[in-house]
Amino acid sequence: MLFEGPYNYTLQLSRNGGNIEKFQEGKKVKFSKSVTLNKLPKIYVILDGKEVLYVGFTSQSVGSRLSGGLKADGKNGYHGYGWKGLEKVELKIFVFEPYSEDEQTKKQQRLFAEAVEAELAFLIRSKTDSWPKYQSEIHFNNVSPKQVRDVAKVIYSHL
Repeated sequence: MLFEGPYNYTLQLSRNGGNIEKFQEGKKVKFSKSVTLNKLPKIYVILDGKEVLYVGFTSQSVGSRLSGGLKADGKNGYHGYGWKGLEKVELKIFVFEPYSEDEQTKKQQRLFAEAVEAELAFLIRSKTDSWPKYQSEIHFNNVSPKQVRDVAKVIYSHL
């Protein structure tokens, strides 16, 4: 499965939860189109310098996913991202090929990207002796294990 990226951003986070200012090379920007599209599988990685704080998967717009995790306050049991109290983080986004129109293929593409999320988090653990600092869940499955490991290694090389 092919992917594009990384799309690199610096996120300035507000203390009131949810307000994000995005920067690329010091200039305020909006998210690029491919990271805002729904139904595209994406892996996103949050870093503080070289330290990986979180690895996530989403198929919705990255802006919507981040906003939900930053605004969450514990209602319905979800408290949001553990890193949301930080002032600034780095964000790297990897966008996978578009979902097929075929429902079974869509499911396999989603499962593949979720497996990359898990393998990447495990690879980080293997290389650093620690899970990403604020990792709270990982989606495990056994879809295309060798290809998933290969993709995770390529993504890791960009971190």
